[in-house]
Amino acid sequence: GTTALQKAGNIDVPFCTVGKVDDDSGEAWNLLEPRVWGSYNESVFLLKDYIEVMGLTYKQFAALIGAGYSLGDTENCGGLFCDRTSLNSNITTNVSTTLSNKYFTDLLGNNYEEISVSGGNKMYKAVDKDVMMYRVDMYFKTDPELKAIAVELAEDNALFLQELSEAWYMLMNADMFLGSTGNQCGYKSAKILSCHIVL
Repeated sequence: GTTALQKAGNIDVPFCTVGKVDDDSGEAWNLLEPRVWGSYNESVFLLKDYIEVMGLTYKQFAALIGAGYSLGDTENCGGLFCDRTSLNSNITTNVSTTLSNKYFTDLLGNNYEEISVSGGNKMYKAVDKDVMMYRVDMYFKTDPELKAIAVELAEDNALFLQELSEAWYMLMNADMFLGSTGNQCGYKSAKILSCHIVL
């Protein structure tokens, strides 16, 4: 993942050389299902809580969503880290290999109408364009706090890439524990530290 982001965005992404312990059973991923994945009934409160529980800032999470939109899966897509147009069989999906702030320019640069897609889910389609968004995406257009972030990232691709680099590093190394409060990669999370203090 790190190398792919570096190549697609032509950016440096920090990398911790301490190895991770793999899941021997191959079943641990079952416990990692996201709480927010693009369902129509997800609220802005749930989204913000999910971001905070992950230990990321809203801006860092927005950058991760932007990267997923820009480079994510284009077939059989489900979730925030994919090209949303793949969920509408009437739209041809183009595979991108360039990492950019396209998510934010697409989101803010269009008016949307609610439509039904396969599986009974509802999404938002840009008027007269082949651009699709989840309801969760729309919070980055309608919630004042999240919209300010979206505007900032839409206007500055370099800032988007910087936030993405930091968010990716944090996410990839948050579980590299060193004792009760340390991290083998030097990453410090206020959430992790506070949890250890409370316990």
